[in-house]
Amino acid sequence: MQAGKSAKNGDASPASLGRGRSRAWAWLVYGLCLAVFFFHVWQSEILSPVQRESMLFVTQTAKQVGIPMRALCDSAELYWNQYPDVAKDDFFGRSGQAGCGGAYEHWTRHGRQEGRVWPGSAP
Repeated sequence: MQAGKSAKNGDASPASLGRGRSRAWAWLVYGLCLAVFFFHVWQSEILSPVQRESMLFVTQTAKQVGIPMRALCDSAELYWNQYPDVAKDDFFGRSGQAGCGGAYEHWTRHGRQEGRVWPGSAP
């Protein structure tokens, strides 16, 4: 390659090839970051109807019980630890549609009559 030739004439210098590869990697990383961001936005309660309904259910349950949402979720964890069968349930469990409000909902619908104890309440 002659020293006077440029990329305009069809010959690219090693320096310009390196810059091109760097730009390609930068765009690839940028694209992956955007993909991860939008995936997490899609899975959040902002866009996901299931997540939004779950968060609404937990918020309403906490208001009905009269305790902060964080305390409800902490109690739910204790309830699920004490009753693993409830923790695995598709609706009332840890991964269930009702979120941490599901544990309290299970206790009010079924658990109390079965003799299960809600954390912090009298048996």
